[in-house]
Amino acid sequence: MTASSGKFLLVDTSDRIAMVGIYDGDQVLAETRSGHGRPTLSWVCRSISELQDSAETRLGDLKFLACGIGPGGFTSLRIGMSIMKAMGQALGIPLVGVNRLEAAAMGRAILSPSPSAKFLVRLPAAQNLEYMAIYRVDSGKLPVSLRPPAALPPD
Repeated sequence: MTASSGKFLLVDTSDRIAMVGIYDGDQVLAETRSGHGRPTLSWVCRSISELQDSAETRLGDLKFLACGIGPGGFTSLRIGMSIMKAMGQALGIPLVGVNRLEAAAMGRAILSPSPSAKFLVRLPAAQNLEYMAIYRVDSGKLPVSLRPPAALPPD
């Protein structure tokens, strides 16, 4: 499943600031982020409903769903994953997981002038820790983990 496969809904509740967006390929149709603390079930559901209006897109127009799968807080992840799993089953469309660390590595690779590069990805975690991983990304391919993700104290 690729983003060029048509309209899709992305929900990522793995971070302190959650995100909900509707996209058509690589075009942002509508997007919102929570501005205060961990996401709630009601915030995610309300955001999906409001974005449908902004994007002039109904759930039946979606080709697939994408959901942030972490790393992140257990309760926050469950909120996003449970909503998206239920939605995927109800709509009969595929659901794909998006790893935050891999997505960050892909983002850096897209901006890199090198066709093949290694990236250290660091994202904030709870309790003064950081999620870290090392990836190699070759042009047009998915990231390959060179060091598995881990929660470590900052340098």
